Amino acid sequence: MSESPACVYVLQLRRTSSPSANQTSSARSPLVHARADARAELASLGACAAFYAVDYFKRQKMAVEGTKVRVTAEKAKNPARLDPFRIEVVVPVELSAEQVQGLEEAVHRCLIHNTMLHPPKIELAVRSSAVEEG
Repeated sequence: MSESPACVYVLQLRRTSSPSANQTSSARSPLVHARADARAELASLGACAAFYAVDYFKRQKMAVEGTKVRVTAEKAKNPARLDPFRIEVVVPVELSAEQVQGLEEAVHRCLIHNTMLHPPKIELAVRSSAVEEG
């Protein structure tokens, strides 16, 4: 594994003007050499993980402000892809072992995470819009 990941995406959780609403915002990330499709994949996984982390925190009546979700991936070959991915959730408070386990279980329920673990069949259709318009 190289010293630094090929791609990094960071989400910073912050409180909105409404005390009951929380949102995620993408922080500036060092994606200098990452292609747009790699950034989109990392952002999707990170946003999904953050969504489930926030859901866990809300159910536990815990503050989410200051929590960061960092997703990194290495470039792999044959075929070209990102592998492995690493999701890191950084919380500004100490968590008990039970809370860490609960947070991990919540993030593992992420739709994007599960889709990547159980690859779907992908169908491709190519059509000409000229034929449809004529």
